[in-house]
Amino acid sequence: MINWNLYKLSRFNVSTTDRDGNILLTNTITNVFVKIINNKKVPIPSFEMNEKLFDRMSKSTLNKMIQYGVIVKNEMNQDGVIDDIYIDTVENNKRLDIVVLTTNQCNFSCVYCFQKREEHFLNFNQYDALTLFIEEKIKKYGYQNVKIRWFGGEPLLGMEGIRYFSKNINALRKQYNFTYGCGIITNGYLLNLETFKELYKYNVVTYQISIDGLPEIKHRVMNNGNSTFEKIFENLKKIRDNIKFQMFSITIRINFTKELLARADEIVNLFYSEFGNDKRFCFSFIPVFDWSYKDSDYMKAERLHAELIHEKDVSNIMKKYGDKLDFKAWTNLLFAHNDCWAGTKHGYTIDANGDILKCDFKLEGFEENKVGTIDENGNLSFSYEKESRWIFDTPLTECYACECFPLCLSTSCGAARIQGIMQNKCLSFKQRVLDYLEIESYNSNNHFWEVSL
Repeated sequence: MINWNLYKLSRFNVSTTDRDGNILLTNTITNVFVKIINNKKVPIPSFEMNEKLFDRMSKSTLNKMIQYGVIVKNEMNQDGVIDDIYIDTVENNKRLDIVVLTTNQCNFSCVYCFQKREEHFLNFNQYDALTLFIEEKIKKYGYQNVKIRWFGGEPLLGMEGIRYFSKNINALRKQYNFTYGCGIITNGYLLNLETFKELYKYNVVTYQISIDGLPEIKHRVMNNGNSTFEKIFENLKKIRDNIKFQMFSITIRINFTKELLARADEIVNLFYSEFGNDKRFCFSFIPVFDWSYKDSDYMKAERLHAELIHEKDVSNIMKKYGDKLDFKAWTNLLFAHNDCWAGTKHGYTIDANGDILKCDFKLEGFEENKVGTIDENGNLSFSYEKESRWIFDTPLTECYACECFPLCLSTSCGAARIQGIMQNKCLSFKQRVLDYLEIESYNSNNHFWEVSL
């Protein structure tokens, strides 16, 4: 038994239960994952995350709980911990994140896409200016790592630009000795074997590829209306069979509608049979959202509404099949796992028209998003005054009471913070954390330490 006059449970413990009544616990600072096995002899109402539960644990288990930060000393100032995390991880972050839209053009006409279709491609002058922009930021903030995420439109339509910029950034890397990595969000249609090998040569090691769940589903179609499933599926299989090295990750993303939800069994069986045993492939199931905001999108959005489902519906599918497909749920529960750095001085989006933006989602209809521009001749203008609205010196006041702060860092959506609607994001973020915790528990290679009472 532990002396609770000297110790307390960490504020940063997050817990839920699985379908068997086991308690699933993670500490969002130390990233330990604990499964406390349900003891059928103990009445269920008392099987809760409290001091009495820990009092039934062995001395060696309790010592590990202290070691892993689940139990902490009473004198720990947990508000001070949040301040320290914010300064070290947000203020003093040494990674520069830039999303680059090679083009706004796309070879697909997806049913649920509301993204703009302008005729823009970044040209070599603009890539030269972007290289200088990165160099300036490295000099100013001492970045030790640069991460580029290629986006669009369909980024592979701008492959010439990717080639050109990759040579520029490689020269810069040698000069300033920073590490450099890339990811790409692509529809996968143009990702043949030769293109994959070339991208890998340019340090592109993470891929997100969206695909219709089944061959006969036609949500993601070519501009001429033809199916895309077969070509993407074949590209994925060729990469699987012909690329022998392990140092890359492909996330196969399926955007769920009511139609696909009803056929989830077929979808899972198909992808499990082809990719379920290859650890380089993981999966993301996402509900289709209505991203429309323009009057011209009204009729399309109205037709789409009949097919929309809740995020909870999709998370339930992932829980059901977490033992078959690898959803890499644990990676979403890692300390400082935050792909949105828009609310800091460390993250930018370069639109295909040359606009320098902070948020890579709100590409239209949000004037505050634009903080600079690179014109076609490579002339760069940047407003530190406009950017200052996106940079926050401290966490939000309400974040001091949040067990999920080390994951979100009060910056999980810079645009929401700018608009003063962060609370709207918090509920869904916290629920997602609980869902991911449970999904991970069903993975046959999960990261949980099992504890018996």
